[in-house]
Amino acid sequence: MKIQKRIIGLLLLVLFISACDNEPSGTPEDDASELVGIWTVTFASAANCDDPDENLSFAPVCTSTDCLKVEFKADGTFVSTDLEDGVTTINNGTYTVSGNQMTITEDMDVQVATFEIESGTLTLQGNEAETGCDVSTTLTKDS
Repeated sequence: MKIQKRIIGLLLLVLFISACDNEPSGTPEDDASELVGIWTVTFASAANCDDPDENLSFAPVCTSTDCLKVEFKADGTFVSTDLEDGVTTINNGTYTVSGNQMTITEDMDVQVATFEIESGTLTLQGNEAETGCDVSTTLTKDS
């Protein structure tokens, strides 16, 4: 249960991270169309954290009682759905895209993340300032 909460936190933190300036080849500038759809978290990691106890890597597998998904909608909104031990938690927000930067707004928090999409895989990367962790999350687009 603690690991799944950490994954949700990593996903949200990765979505809220300062971005790089390079545009990956798989992400068209200012075009969020590739993001639209439902994505399932398949890997998350935190490394080089100020507190070594915060370092982790995790490859969750969706089951009927546990799964973490994010839906990016064409209207610029997103919904993350965490099914943990049969209990669902939902978070909502908005996003915009400029090059390989995604600006995410959830409640009053606004952050920017670096993203790349290639062959149906979304990769989010960055550094979490609060913990010093280098974070990475990989999601696979649902068919």
